[in-house]
Amino acid sequence: MMRRRIGLGLLAGLLAVATTHAAPADISAAYETAKRRALEVHAALIPKAAPAVRAKISASALAGRTYLSGCRQDCDFYGFLVRDLRVRFPRSSERERELLALLVFAETTEKLEVQRAKEMQKNLLETFQKMEKTRTAGEDALIQNLRP
Repeated sequence: MMRRRIGLGLLAGLLAVATTHAAPADISAAYETAKRRALEVHAALIPKAAPAVRAKISASALAGRTYLSGCRQDCDFYGFLVRDLRVRFPRSSERERELLALLVFAETTEKLEVQRAKEMQKNLLETFQKMEKTRTAGEDALIQNLRP
């Protein structure tokens, strides 16, 4: 667990530096790294979630894809996720919503149309970075104890 937390913190730091001074190709590489890491966390934690929680995560991911399909590059995907998850999980803590946001991010970007993902890479990468800033140990316990 400690290795994962250190690795995610390092990844978030590197991504922050990469997007600040990055050319489009660098943003693309950083986005792919962030997406891959989010999918790894998703694969490790989603089986531990209750079926109702998984269903709400999938519904939020679908809503996220719909939101992204209707907005331009300047849309606030992170803000959308936070608002959506507050509605779907009204009793969740901020820490739980951050974990949920990461899981929804993974599902959203996994199924996002390839061309649209390329257009949105910088925005999606910034969304991932915001989520990673607040990540802490205990994700397994959080997801197992989360109730819809």
